[in-house]
Amino acid sequence: LGHTMAALIVALGWHQGAWLGHDIMHNSVWGRITSHYVGLLYGNALTGISSGWWKYTHNMHHAVVNEWDRDPDVTHMPLFAVTERMFLSHEARKLSSVEEKVL
Repeated sequence: LGHTMAALIVALGWHQGAWLGHDIMHNSVWGRITSHYVGLLYGNALTGISSGWWKYTHNMHHAVVNEWDRDPDVTHMPLFAVTERMFLSHEARKLSSVEEKVL
């Protein structure tokens, strides 16, 4: 029971930390310049997530929310298809050269 509670506390902390990072990167906590530098420290140094990459993909997500072939937050093709239509579609995103090297 002790390990389970510890895991739940850590999970809740990471969850809250993710939303804090989200709000920082949206300039909802401080002004734009302060949020930029805190985002660099928080994202890049503490969590290992590039703040530049996150801003790009998250802004794209806001521009094309939940369009499965364009939204980077939901586009997992060709690694993961939610529906048969997604799997068979010629519009499915191709692997990038970096992704091909990893696989």
